[in-house]
Amino acid sequence: MSRQEKSCRVTVERCEPTEVTDSAKFPDFYLVGAPKCGTTALYNVLSKHPQVFLPYEKEPHFFLPRTAKAYWPRCTRIEDYLRLFEGASRGQTKGEMSVTYLYYAESVRRILHVRPDAKFIVVVRNPSAMAYSLHNQLYRVLAEDVADFEEAWRLQSMRRFGKRIPHGCIAPEWLQYRDVCSVGSQLERLFGIVRRSQVHVIVYDDLRLRPRLVYVRLVKFLGIEDDGRREFPVVNPNQVLRSRALARILLGIRSALGSWYFPARHLFVKCFGLRPIQWLWRANLRPEPRRPLRREFGREMAAGFRDEVFKLERLLGRGFPAWLEPISGCGAVCPNGEGVAPPQGEFRAGMA
Repeated sequence: MSRQEKSCRVTVERCEPTEVTDSAKFPDFYLVGAPKCGTTALYNVLSKHPQVFLPYEKEPHFFLPRTAKAYWPRCTRIEDYLRLFEGASRGQTKGEMSVTYLYYAESVRRILHVRPDAKFIVVVRNPSAMAYSLHNQLYRVLAEDVADFEEAWRLQSMRRFGKRIPHGCIAPEWLQYRDVCSVGSQLERLFGIVRRSQVHVIVYDDLRLRPRLVYVRLVKFLGIEDDGRREFPVVNPNQVLRSRALARILLGIRSALGSWYFPARHLFVKCFGLRPIQWLWRANLRPEPRRPLRREFGREMAAGFRDEVFKLERLLGRGFPAWLEPISGCGAVCPNGEGVAPPQGEFRAGMA
């Protein structure tokens, strides 16, 4: 462990906020997960609210436990983390959105250590659809090398013991799709750590179908005014790489820069308004509908996540009968009758 990482660990884990810095310098709210649940859309929407400040780095991952820090090299020093929020105006509500925090329970405890009154936002989704979407993203960023989701799903047991881990995967635990997408258990654990009054839960289906209502409730929870927003554009439609070779080059540059990558990117943004690697990465993507799953596999996944859905129903006091069925796009079965197609976007445009 480097001297900087040791310093970060002592600062966050052992010192009281008043001994380190003013607690108010830390964000007021944290969107802690789950991944592939429309969090990028929420980031884009909230970042445009005049009473909200969100940093240019959507997911700093600063509060990850030290065992996971090497997997997500964003901010490891407290001064770098707090510098992300220096642009906030007086009176603005500060927030950050690291969707890894819900998965790592220690992250939430570390947040509460420096900000006991922090507000937490969680977005939950049909676990089967979330798992399929997560696989697509991991394959796109070269953390997964198996293109077929069903095959990758069946490798979970082997990968738990360190076998068949892709060369480019820096966080092997995220290949455990069942664990990562067990949002019922993760939410139950969160409620055991944080007072319910400090947690606001959004259901992804509501976000897609009734975005205006979800938005109004969210800003009320954050204690800010409704700015009247009614347009909620689609974000993160399903995409695939044009060239995996170019993707390897871009990731290689990022890896070679190491801890200098994010300061360098911040400098480029500040001086030139550019993120060259990100621009090239996006240019290397093209939209493509997801392939339908085999109906039998869809049923298998739904059965495997059944207890997680029941937990969500109990915790949230509402039913999710559709989540107990094989995932499908708009509830439609594919014409060939062999599979079901998952939802394609992360957020639906429209008005309430």
